[in-house]
Amino acid sequence: MNKKYFLILAMFLVINSVYADKIYLFNFNYNNGKITLKDISSSQGYSPNIKEGDHSFLILNEKNEVLNKFNFKMNDVIEIVPVNNKEGKHLELKQFNFTIVSDYNKKFSKIRIEKSNEILFKEDVSEYITKESSYWLYLLIFFIILILGFIIYKRKS
Repeated sequence: MNKKYFLILAMFLVINSVYADKIYLFNFNYNNGKITLKDISSSQGYSPNIKEGDHSFLILNEKNEVLNKFNFKMNDVIEIVPVNNKEGKHLELKQFNFTIVSDYNKKFSKIRIEKSNEILFKEDVSEYITKESSYWLYLLIFFIILILGFIIYKRKS
C-alpha cells in the first residue's frame, strides 16, 4: 500500500514539472506617454495567444536580433457605457500599470516596445535574467531527499 502512495506522489511531481511552462512577467508603468520597467519575474503558467494590437513587444538577444515579437493593445482609454439616459464617456488614462507575459527564454537580454516602428521603450534586462536561481537544482535536491527517505523507510521495516 505504501508503494502506491509513493508512486502516485512521484507521478504527480513528474507530470507537474513536465507540463508547467515557465513564463516571464514584465511589469511596466505608463505615465503620460512614458513607459518604465518596474520589474521582471518568472512564474509557472502559460502566455496568452491573443497577440493583436497597435503596439509591438520585441525580445532581442545581445546582437539585437529579434527572438520573439508579438503585438498587443495598450488600453489607455476607458469607455463608460451610457446607463439610465446618461451619456457615455471616454476617459484617457494618464497613469497605469500593465504586465506583459512572454514565453521563457534565457537567450534574450533586451526588450523593446514599439508603436508604428517608433521605439517607445527599450532596456537591457540581462541583469534580471542572471539573478534567477535554477529551478531544476531544487527539483533534483527534492528527489534526492525523497529517495533517501524511501531507502531509510525500507531499511526500518
